[in-house]
Amino acid sequence: MRPLTSYGPAEITHGPMFIGLLFNAILFGAMGIQSYLYFVTFRTHRQDVDKDFVVSILVLDALNTIFDFAYLYGINHPFR
Repeated sequence: MRPLTSYGPAEITHGPMFIGLLFNAILFGAMGIQSYLYFVTFRTHRQDVDKDFVVSILVLDALNTIFDFAYLYGINHPFR
């Protein structure tokens, strides 16, 4: 095992970032359930702006989760 001083600043933060990614994935699942319940409950809701806002937030959160997974996976398995 290398001494801690031989690691770069980004390598030291991979552990906490992985823990944050796990919380992010759990909260993304909760947001998916909340979005589903919103669309089921307010099926006849006329305000399309609200529905578009919910969909855009869900898509942006999905992209954030995907990019985080890709970054942490790419550390140990470089993309070729």
